Amino acid sequence: MTGDDLLEAVLLLDAVPVAAVVVGADRTVRGWNAAAESLYGHRAADAVGVDVVELLFDPDDHETAARRFDPSRGAPWEGDCRVRRSDGALLVSSFRLRPLTSGWAWLATDVLDQGLAEQERSVLQSADHAARALAEEALGLLEAILGAAPVPIAVFDTALRYVRVNEAYAALSGVPAERHAGGRLGEVVDTPVGLVADLRRVVTTGRTILGRPVDLSADGEVRHFSVSFFPVHTGGSLVGAGFVGVEVTQLMRAEAARQASLAEAEAARGRMAIIAAASTVLGTTMQVDEQLTRLARTLVPSAGACSALALFGRGPRPEHLAVAATDPRLAAELEVLVRTSGPAAGSPVAEAMRSGLPRLLDL
Repeated sequence: MTGDDLLEAVLLLDAVPVAAVVVGADRTVRGWNAAAESLYGHRAADAVGVDVVELLFDPDDHETAARRFDPSRGAPWEGDCRVRRSDGALLVSSFRLRPLTSGWAWLATDVLDQGLAEQERSVLQSADHAARALAEEALGLLEAILGAAPVPIAVFDTALRYVRVNEAYAALSGVPAERHAGGRLGEVVDTPVGLVADLRRVVTTGRTILGRPVDLSADGEVRHFSVSFFPVHTGGSLVGAGFVGVEVTQLMRAEAARQASLAEAEAARGRMAIIAAASTVLGTTMQVDEQLTRLARTLVPSAGACSALALFGRGPRPEHLAVAATDPRLAAELEVLVRTSGPAAGSPVAEAMRSGLPRLLDL
């Protein structure tokens, strides 16, 4: 070949039906056709400009390959040698090396290997198409699940910006789903500080937080949620975090009602115990003063901190009086109150006797 045939060889590469590589005098790749991509696995954009010895040959063969590309030789060569593909596999085949004016032309002459490479390329393309179809199907399924999920779900990036929210989350926040995209957590809608801190902890540490209780106010009503935060990984890298909330308002209300019922039942058992104790006291003696004293002591402290039992006749003072208290000072004040007020009009004792209802006194 005469003249500057290096450029011409580069331009004619794609017309060659076998793997062909044009190498400059400095051993760098100047041209790389589609058949070479199939055979060696390297894309042309990645191969051009790279030392052909470093790119195609195993380190053990670098010295031998370098001698073949020595500009001082200027002689063609053909024969069998091994080259390393981009996937690391060693390929032993027949090759032809031809000198150009300012470089070399490297041609694969083993048609069988070329056919196998094309076949492998076709298989890889089919596998890639199948993987893409599977990924699209999985994405469609995920979108269907997010859209139909009755619980609020949101996905955030590492800067706590919304990537995706479902309709349940949008309904809870009162903001359409599309208006969340790109907005930061806490800016699109008011968000509890603890929730923001938990989500930031997930994108910082990559750890999952489960069952965090959160109370939200909506339309004047407090709603209770159990929320979980989980890291989102892609290709082994942490790219964000997810949020899932489960409303437990009805469960919390049912639990509160159950606790109230238990407290009421416990109070009723306490009252029945007092009545039972009082009945026992009344049957142990016939002395009025002794009965009142025992009853007063039975009521303290099970029924209250102090108790006073008084029987009035026609006079303003009680004919019988018994006082019991956990604090002796309180007992003395209560006794004075009952003895001095009695059934006089306007006194707390008189009002209780008249109405049959309890009176709360501040002693």
